[in-house]
Amino acid sequence: MVRHAVALALILAMTAGCTTFRDEPISPETSAAAFEARRLDSPELKTFLEAGLHRELAPWPPKAWGLDLLALAACHYHPQVKVAQAKWEVAEAGIVTAREWLNPTLRLTPQYVTNTAGGISPWIVASSVRAAIETAGKRGYRIARAQNLATAARLNMATVAWQVHSRARTSLLDLYAALHTESLQQEQVQLQKQTVEMQENQLQRGEISQLVLSQGRISLDQARLSLIQTSKRVAEDRAALAAALALPEAALNGIDLSFTCLEKAPPSLPALEVRKAALWSRPDVLSSLSDYQAAQSALQLEIAKQYPDISLGPAYEFDQGQNEWGISLAVTLPVLNQNQGPIAAAEAKRQEAAARFYDLQISVISQVEQAATGYAKALDVLKVAESILAQRVAQERATQRQFEVGDISRLELLTVELDRNAASLSRLQSFVGVQQALGTLEDAVMRLLVCEDSTES
Repeated sequence: MVRHAVALALILAMTAGCTTFRDEPISPETSAAAFEARRLDSPELKTFLEAGLHRELAPWPPKAWGLDLLALAACHYHPQVKVAQAKWEVAEAGIVTAREWLNPTLRLTPQYVTNTAGGISPWIVASSVRAAIETAGKRGYRIARAQNLATAARLNMATVAWQVHSRARTSLLDLYAALHTESLQQEQVQLQKQTVEMQENQLQRGEISQLVLSQGRISLDQARLSLIQTSKRVAEDRAALAAALALPEAALNGIDLSFTCLEKAPPSLPALEVRKAALWSRPDVLSSLSDYQAAQSALQLEIAKQYPDISLGPAYEFDQGQNEWGISLAVTLPVLNQNQGPIAAAEAKRQEAAARFYDLQISVISQVEQAATGYAKALDVLKVAESILAQRVAQERATQRQFEVGDISRLELLTVELDRNAASLSRLQSFVGVQQALGTLEDAVMRLLVCEDSTES
């Protein structure tokens, strides 16, 4: 009875810490409904944003949403961030696995003797408990490898978060460009319309030919068509912004967007300084270094496996009524191989990790230099466009004064206003080009080059 109780207690002790399975089915209908229910005023999002900004958001929801708030909201909702986070959690669980000690093994070998003498038990039962003792620092190398892989996974999550931020910025910039283009084109249509009306009056008075009026009408039709196309683009860019934020398009209804962050452009930055910033802080570069360190630890582990582990523990044998005690010792004999195959594979993987790092490093340097050059050139183009616009504005003011004193006609003033409108469109396109180049440069260094101010809330 006592033996049965001891055996039961041993079984209960071994199973007490076991984890049980919990079924978590996925329903496409439920997940789709959850996506459609996403909003920018949810309490969960507020908590996430406050944790990211390290301050309380009041009032809630914010009066206007700038890039910083939108990008954080995208990180909260975007499935790619959640996938990267899950991979990080898997890598963290790998550290737990690496730190676990090997379980001891219990060995039982019962035998039954059929021709024993009378009064002697026919049973022979040998048992041993062996505890594995790892040698040559294998456990430490295994833990180091797992820790480096977890660091790489965490840095990869930062890379994915930046990619989400970048797509949100690109979508917001596209919408900014479309909205401002639409506003200028609306002015252009009004100016062209007034021009055509005045040309119609001139035609009636015989001051111009039908050809001149036809050309004016063609210009008006082209302006209207461009406005319709831009209005279509506004709707498409708004939907693209919602997609970049991993939100349904309806979630942006009634939301005031702030473009303040897109109205800043720092002066040209030295490529060398930007390159250093990229090589020192880009999460994918640091992640690649962690991958290399993990490969080194894996190689150290395989080299350590040349030295056999030891299994040691007490042994007991019940031999036909006799109790015999001893020590059980087991050692793997490295006589047929010395783990050379796995060592060679680990060495090759370390070389591969090094090659991947050098390839990424050269790519980053090239990206930064090209992006810095492109940004500087975009600033030069903007400078010229702003100079032309300033000339057109000055000309418009002078022409307005001439019109007010009756020196020129309204039609001449409209012509000058159309020139200024065209210069404004050109300047807008150049400025958007600067912001696109700035976004490319920020992507190259994976860091903000313009500080974002959360004043929208």
